[in-house]
Amino acid sequence: MTFTASPRTLALVLCASRLATRVIVRAAAFRATAFAALYKQAAAIEWGRWIAPSRRIRLRVTCKKSRLYHSDAVAERIAQAIAAGVRGVRVIEGAEDEDAEDDAQLIVVRMAQDVCTISIDAAGSALHRRGWRQAVAKAPLRETLAAAMLAGAQWDGRRALVDPLCGSGTLVIEGALIARGMTPGRARVFAAEQWPAADAALWRAVRAELAAGERSVAGIPLIGSDRDAGAIDAARANAARAGVATDTTFLAQALSDAEAPATEGLLVANPPYGIRVGEEDAVRDLYARFGQLARARFAGWRVALLSADRSAGHGLERQLRLPLTPVWRTSNGGIPVRLLVGAVPRR
Repeated sequence: MTFTASPRTLALVLCASRLATRVIVRAAAFRATAFAALYKQAAAIEWGRWIAPSRRIRLRVTCKKSRLYHSDAVAERIAQAIAAGVRGVRVIEGAEDEDAEDDAQLIVVRMAQDVCTISIDAAGSALHRRGWRQAVAKAPLRETLAAAMLAGAQWDGRRALVDPLCGSGTLVIEGALIARGMTPGRARVFAAEQWPAADAALWRAVRAELAAGERSVAGIPLIGSDRDAGAIDAARANAARAGVATDTTFLAQALSDAEAPATEGLLVANPPYGIRVGEEDAVRDLYARFGQLARARFAGWRVALLSADRSAGHGLERQLRLPLTPVWRTSNGGIPVRLLVGAVPRR
């Protein structure tokens, strides 16, 4: 998605976006078929707008269908151009890890059809890092994907939310933040705030404006449960860091013990996918029990389930015996998945 934004809009997007992974700002786009031309045009960019002296930088370069096809050589010329415009910059080598904290300024360079597009990452570490999740259970769900599940289910924060397979609580905590009107970037410092051209007063005003829209309580049941007591301890700790401990309830209990706290709401889960050898029978049973629970205790509720998008996954979904429809497809931890949404029939 491409859009034009003022500095204020950029700050609003970074602080308030629940679904985006990164926001990058276009610095330049030009044609380059030789390294000399690449360096000359990159050196003409006003790098001082985004990079302070002695700043650490990281380059992410891709090359496709271009005469300049060697990504390391392209990265070398761009780094030289930046160093010519900003004193003391240091290039960080090595693979980028979106799940790790990294204070280096990311520069995204794309060579395609002989056109070089250079962009500056405005976020810093990936936007799924809200700042509250330190304790995690096995196979944690990214916060952005959890928010996408709730959006795909058209959940607006005004009806009850139950996750009976909650792990470390990501779906329930994201739901609480939505219900409270708390923006996901409220506790973060973004790369754009550290740019030499950044307006600190503007950032303070944007944060104050967003904070003024927060509600003091969620006002709805937000319940997560899991048979793993350690996962529940992690969920409670994460909720406390996120500022929604009093809005959420986390219970150590079996799937079969989950109850509906209201006559309507959203039953949501990210169950295991049964990818490893020998897991499928256990996961098939889990899907069957989830469907039984939904039909027995959550009649009239909506359901949203993240399921493996593969032929074996369709077999698992049949165990649910629920009328579900695919809403979107993506990947989670490198596994193709799809969001299934529907309603539990009333008896």
